[in-house]
Amino acid sequence: MEYIVGIAVVAAVVGGVLWNHRTKAAAFAGVGFEVPLPPGQVVAVISAVYCQGAKAAVRNTFSGVSVRREGPAEFVFETRLGDTGEIRITAADEAGSTVEAEATSLYIGGVLLFESGSPIWQLSKNLTHLIYRMLGLAPYAARMKRFQYALERKVTHQIHRQIQA
Repeated sequence: MEYIVGIAVVAAVVGGVLWNHRTKAAAFAGVGFEVPLPPGQVVAVISAVYCQGAKAAVRNTFSGVSVRREGPAEFVFETRLGDTGEIRITAADEAGSTVEAEATSLYIGGVLLFESGSPIWQLSKNLTHLIYRMLGLAPYAARMKRFQYALERKVTHQIHRQIQA
């Protein structure tokens, strides 16, 4: 019986590591989509959804990803661990734009939120960090990928609402 439990634990760990590496690759690959508005209007939509107002502040708090405008057609998104990504808006044709979002860097390691604690807590935290570094795990890779998909969904929904109005 203990062999079955041991095999199940090893399989779960290997599966989790493989899933995290696939999610990391997907976050770095990013998303790209086209919308039927010029770049200036798309920038205004993204700014309204993610950078302005109370809804944007609540969305940033609960998603764990904050967005800020970086240039005339660029935004930067980041997590509290330091994972970063960028959103670029370019003209696709006379009446449309292309929006591309991708992760530019992901924090590899454990979640080091507390600097104090008992010696046992410090030891367990350092061991967890070491295991994350050895296996190359990015704890917020899935959060970054979910944000990218949500960006596409929210922006296209808001643009369709504007077009229909």
